[in-house]
Amino acid sequence: MKLKLLPLAIGAAIAMPGLALADAPTVYGKLNVSYENTNQEIDPLEGRTDDEDVWELVSNASRFGVKGSEKISNSLDAIYQIEWQVDTTGDGSDLSQRNRFVGLKGGFGEFVVGKFDTPLKASQGKIDQFNDSVGDIKNLADGEIRANDILQYSSPKIADAVQFKLAVMPGETTEDDGPADYISASVAFSTDVVYLALAVDDEVAGKDIVRLVGQVKAGAVEVGALIQRSESSESSNDYEADSLILSGAVKVGSSGKIKGQIGMLEVDGGSEGSQLALGYDHSLSKQTKVYGFINVYDYEDVTISLAGTEIVGDLTTRTLGVGMEHKF
Repeated sequence: MKLKLLPLAIGAAIAMPGLALADAPTVYGKLNVSYENTNQEIDPLEGRTDDEDVWELVSNASRFGVKGSEKISNSLDAIYQIEWQVDTTGDGSDLSQRNRFVGLKGGFGEFVVGKFDTPLKASQGKIDQFNDSVGDIKNLADGEIRANDILQYSSPKIADAVQFKLAVMPGETTEDDGPADYISASVAFSTDVVYLALAVDDEVAGKDIVRLVGQVKAGAVEVGALIQRSESSESSNDYEADSLILSGAVKVGSSGKIKGQIGMLEVDGGSEGSQLALGYDHSLSKQTKVYGFINVYDYEDVTISLAGTEIVGDLTTRTLGVGMEHKF
């Protein structure tokens, strides 16, 4: 007779609360869906104006994953995480890759390998008040990269406040065949009140970037800023861009938060972009919230695909939305 061991083990754990499954993985995730109206105004240089108004249901980086650890000794743990993105609306492809890694953690710090956010991307901390939505800072700032084939060392926190991260990526091509063709690194100072970070990318996705991030939380108020300079790593490409993001939020009562964000992008000798976003989050519980927002992007002298033809023009995109997020 075959025994179903997992149900038996779960039943035993329920019957005896002091008994837990050794090294059991944690299943986690979140579902974030919004109902949005997007209006686009296109002003091509030819003199025509084309407007587009669309209602749609949007899945905002909904995901689930598995993570855990195994204690190898008193001073060493094996750690792992595998995460997938899903489309809650059913319109897109399920199980696209997000962060996944395996590694070791101990008094020396942490060393992991796999696919995950670069130190420069992670250095944004919590300043992006509209993360994973249409207002995400990735629309105005280079370097928001989840890198393949990445090896990363993270130091233990010094004085419980300062941490260094260094990541390298082999090029794995005949042109870039070294062990560390691309490099991303950061140093961050973090307390309950202040967060400061300096990060750099060297030839990651063809760009060299320097990023400075800061955020202050004082009572019910939080204010953040990100400033960065991006340049092309290729000598044949003279691309240079400056980005600035300013964000803030105020807690309202025990369950509300009013938030706002402005951003600017300026490409030397080229296009410009700006953002204005306002929103309100209302927590129904520790795991569930509802929200509403308005986000406006203005781009000047950008390449627009219009009726199958690429032209240079101005683009204004306004998005109004309401949504719900549940974490598990």
